[in-house]
Amino acid sequence: MAVAAMETAVVQVGVGGALANQANDAIDQISAGAAQVAEAVHNISSALREQGKVTDELSVSVERIARMSEENSRNSNDSACSASYLETLATEMRGAVSHFSI
Repeated sequence: MAVAAMETAVVQVGVGGALANQANDAIDQISAGAAQVAEAVHNISSALREQGKVTDELSVSVERIARMSEENSRNSNDSACSASYLETLATEMRGAVSHFSI
């Protein structure tokens, strides 16, 4: 009986060792997976920071374009007013010189 108990214990120790090895392998796989997740999170974080920078640069560019558009609009209005004034002056000059004949 003692021999049988010892043989059973030896088998159980062997099974326990195998289970410990499996657990160790599983822990290694979990650790590797966690490292991959950490690297992915780092990469995502870096990408988000880069996108934030690009978004800021884009925002500045859009604001600059908006200011340029407003300036162009003012310049166009000024040009239209100047053209209208020149047309008025031309009409007045035609009226002033219409008395003269060549």
